[in-house]
Amino acid sequence: MSKKKIIAKKIAVAAKASKSKTVKSKTVPFATSKTKTSAAKVIPFNPSKIKAVLFDADNTLFPTREIAKDCDEQALKRFEEEGADHKQVLLAFYDLVGKLSNEDDIQKRSRQYSYPILAKKFGITPQVAADAANEFRELVLSKIAPYPSARRFIEKLQKHYSVRLAVVTCAERDWALKKLEAAGLMDFFDVIVTTSDTGKMKPHPSYYTLACKQLKVNPKDCVMIGDSEEHDLAPARKVGMHAFLADYEKLEELFP
Repeated sequence: MSKKKIIAKKIAVAAKASKSKTVKSKTVPFATSKTKTSAAKVIPFNPSKIKAVLFDADNTLFPTREIAKDCDEQALKRFEEEGADHKQVLLAFYDLVGKLSNEDDIQKRSRQYSYPILAKKFGITPQVAADAANEFRELVLSKIAPYPSARRFIEKLQKHYSVRLAVVTCAERDWALKKLEAAGLMDFFDVIVTTSDTGKMKPHPSYYTLACKQLKVNPKDCVMIGDSEEHDLAPARKVGMHAFLADYEKLEELFP
């Protein structure tokens, strides 16, 4: 099967899960670049004056949250083959992930870190843990596909607007690039900023200032699109950008 057919098949699978990417939020309305909790000055939005659009990656361009859950369950069956109870392994894993979710060290939020800790708890060898972590990544790359509505919006921006595109993501560069490539999105972006570049986790503002520097644009001429008010939108507004949730139907209206 050709690479184009593989990507088309992935997109069809993603379309079943979501005809249109819509992020629900209780804290932020869509049609504004300022929330009640933001002290930033409201900047009039004019799509014709936007020079760059930045995107978060995970759960903004593609649904990695849902994919990761299935891939963890499958990869951790290797522990079951070594005698561990699969349900108990999963419960322990989700508990561990909860404890590591606020870590600033990206290494501690990877399966290469959490799987060995889990293996030790269940008397599983480090090699089995390493094999499971590698399998997890392979499974993610085999399943990942863009939200169809996200891809359509990106294609519209490139066709009808003179903007440059960037990704700002809390992933190591190698892993971020592999996911974008597997999703068939790599060629759309001029700049990709990762935690390997900033040395920090979001919501650190360095993601946005570095992206602007590499794009050679002023923050006020940029739009940030993401699924998290706290980690994507608020820090982008803080440096002077417009910022909106990844509701692509409404974004289509903002960029007619």
